[in-house]
Amino acid sequence: NYDIINNRLLLDIKIKKNEELKKRNEKEKKVLKNKIIFAFPHLINPLIPIDIEIPSEPIDVFTEEEGLTFLSSEIGLDNYNDLPDIAKEICQLVGYQRLALQIIGSFKSPVSKKKTPMNWEDILTLIIELRNELGL
Repeated sequence: NYDIINNRLLLDIKIKKNEELKKRNEKEKKVLKNKIIFAFPHLINPLIPIDIEIPSEPIDVFTEEEGLTFLSSEIGLDNYNDLPDIAKEICQLVGYQRLALQIIGSFKSPVSKKKTPMNWEDILTLIIELRNELGL
């Protein structure tokens, strides 16, 4: 009986952790999507409903060099020239916004050991999917 209960408990814990991770990922995706909206409000398809207020002036937006430098530091690189071209493209696609780059950095080099790092191709695919949802 103990083994059955213990196995069930371990399974429930694993399921709960997976659900929490999924919720966290969905929240990060939503924030990224909102940041893309903030970066490119004039390009968003007007037929797509947006449930956030877009600020009149961009907030926490870097120049290209600042954005690349910031992402480099987020993932532990000393120089932004060490970033692969795909990472530079990703930065451009999110408009060099600080929070978006921070989330991308956490995808590539997560702080938590429980989270699996994403490769650049998967991150690019995610960003393109979010942009497509917005008609970009």
